[in-house]
Amino acid sequence: MSKKLMVKSYKRAEFAFTQQANLQRRQANCRLLFSWQARNFTQKQAPRLSRIIGSLCVMDKTEAIYKIKASLEHHASRGIPKGVDGVEFIKQQSNFLLESAIEPERVSFVFASFPGADFDLYNSSVVWAIARHNENWLLTIQGKNSFALGFGHSTNDIEMLGFSSENALGEWCG
Repeated sequence: MSKKLMVKSYKRAEFAFTQQANLQRRQANCRLLFSWQARNFTQKQAPRLSRIIGSLCVMDKTEAIYKIKASLEHHASRGIPKGVDGVEFIKQQSNFLLESAIEPERVSFVFASFPGADFDLYNSSVVWAIARHNENWLLTIQGKNSFALGFGHSTNDIEMLGFSSENALGEWCG
């Protein structure tokens, strides 16, 4: 390997490490704020404070992609339709999901198709839309590995399906 190529590889690795360290530091600070909130406030106060703290904890596209990739590593093999080549299906859908990643946008909910499921958790948390295709949105909770599917024209009027899981691809595929 030439010296120029080694330097370039080193700089890329150093940049990736710095990005990951910054992301982990931001996530740790947000987790610390949320855990402090959980210990010091009543159930009635918690949702409002959760939104305030969440507004301080900003998510960017790098973090969104990192979160999706982490989910793909652990959960991508679940939910393959019958009669489909699993490896090819996962590869295609994973690539499509990553290509659909957007700069995260805060979400406001209108209602859920199945409100008894996980809607209350999402409605009382800081939620980000991190991927979009037409009117389908992949949603995630700030600081948690939880994903849900939402529908709507904009992040101001999302209808959540109602269910969530740690499987970003499974939720994205519906």
